[in-house]
Amino acid sequence: MIWETKVTLERIQLPEGNFLSLEIEELVNLEATIDALFIELEKTGESALLEELCPYFGCVWPSARGLTEYLLEHSPEEKGGTRILEVGCGLAVPSLALAKHLKFSKIIATDFHPEVPKFLAKNIARNRISSDRFNYEPLDWRNPPENLARFGVVMGSDVLYEKAHPADLAEALVRLVKPLGRVIIADPGRPYLPVFVEEMNARGFFAKPRVYTVPADPVRGETLPHSTKDVQVFDFRKP
Repeated sequence: MIWETKVTLERIQLPEGNFLSLEIEELVNLEATIDALFIELEKTGESALLEELCPYFGCVWPSARGLTEYLLEHSPEEKGGTRILEVGCGLAVPSLALAKHLKFSKIIATDFHPEVPKFLAKNIARNRISSDRFNYEPLDWRNPPENLARFGVVMGSDVLYEKAHPADLAEALVRLVKPLGRVIIADPGRPYLPVFVEEMNARGFFAKPRVYTVPADPVRGETLPHSTKDVQVFDFRKP
């Protein structure tokens, strides 16, 4: 696909005190890549595939940064090793950071975009991520398999961007997490967030948001230098 040759390398310095950094290969310019992809698909008569193939996964979004900061401050290993699932992972920065930081847990990052594994393979190798700690599996959280074992922690960032998502996501997350597990969601303040919180509350999961100020949206060439974005992180649990 067109975006494979238009990438850049970003070094992400993780919160001070963790002595961690990640090198992440990502798109140079998201908007330009979308435009180029549309032109390519239009030439082949496949423009209807734009929504399905749109490479939103290919940037480090503010919510991924906020979620990563929260996870490194509030370890999923508070009660020992556990199984961790990231839904809609994209470049999987939170999962990769945990794979370098945690000692006992297994992290599974998931997404349904067909190009995600190619980017992940490069970033896994570049950051020397052990397969003992991290694995990737294709998964559409809207249709998780019935036989998928539940996880101690289920997490995701910026996954509430359609009208049906609040109820659908809440239902999927509750199905995927263990009864006493944690559902950790980061969001940049999208309109559907309040409805999602209500949906989680209705299912017995509650959380107070923590706000993290992180670098702003990754549209290369359009984002002002040093601009920031507030991200809310919710660590849902049952009382």
